[in-house]
Amino acid sequence: MLPFVPLGPRARVVAPLAAAAACGLAAIAGIAACLTAPPADIGTSTNERPLILHTSVQPPEGLLNGWPPDNTFRIPILLPNPTANCQWQLNDRDLEGSTKFVEGNYCVTSLIDGGVIVQEAPYTAPNDGHCHVITFVVAHGFSSAGVPDSAGGDYSIWEYEPPGALCNFYDAGAFQDGAFPPVDSGPDVLITPESGPLPESGVDP
Repeated sequence: MLPFVPLGPRARVVAPLAAAAACGLAAIAGIAACLTAPPADIGTSTNERPLILHTSVQPPEGLLNGWPPDNTFRIPILLPNPTANCQWQLNDRDLEGSTKFVEGNYCVTSLIDGGVIVQEAPYTAPNDGHCHVITFVVAHGFSSAGVPDSAGGDYSIWEYEPPGALCNFYDAGAFQDGAFPPVDSGPDVLITPESGPLPESGVDP
């Protein structure tokens, strides 16, 4: 058995410092392990929702100064995943009380440039003298007419005021529940009318 040797004042100071240093090194090693560990495998989603480049839509969104001369709306769409599904629909909301789904199809993804396609949506101006709201919806897919699936979607809106008509778009709204984007909000904003979430938008808050 080794003889007991009492520690001097210097040894009593050095020993706690050595222990603290060892603990510090262990903590640093633990942090490094956390920083260098690979993230959990969350998988690769193929359901990224397509996004409209709103500033480049033709004709510009909002109140139509004139109907497109060739009866065609052109909507630039960014595809985060060009291989994911992409579908679109165009609907016409007559402020007299009816909604007509006038067109819908798969996006033309064969003509893609920098992840962007320009989708053409043909539609002839209604001639019934009523006020109309035209809505273009693009999505990964649709769960029902005008309603994007769980991946979400994006939309563009135009108001059409025919000659001689006096339209009150903000009272009647773009949809039957009276919802309509406020003037200072962009088209990406989730609209939540008093009756509940807007089903047509499909945009996650």
